[in-house]
Amino acid sequence: MKGSGFTVVELAVVVTAVTLFVILIVITLQSPRLQANDVNIKTYLYQIMTLAAASYDLNGSYYNVCSQDNNPERSRQHRNTGKSD
Repeated sequence: MKGSGFTVVELAVVVTAVTLFVILIVITLQSPRLQANDVNIKTYLYQIMTLAAASYDLNGSYYNVCSQDNNPERSRQHRNTGKSD
């Protein structure tokens, strides 16, 4: 039965070729993933900018824009007294 089957060298070459192919695919797909993340970040920043502009139009200041407690009454008090909470 000499000659049937694969030699160790042939199997090593195939495994190496497949490994390189997979590495190339992973590297190729990484760039679009990073670009998609950049688009998401830009979208979130645009939303924050829009909300900050709306808050400024409503309250006349950027005070408390990034706070969890966006109480417009507290913002008006801060603007009128000049004191911080």
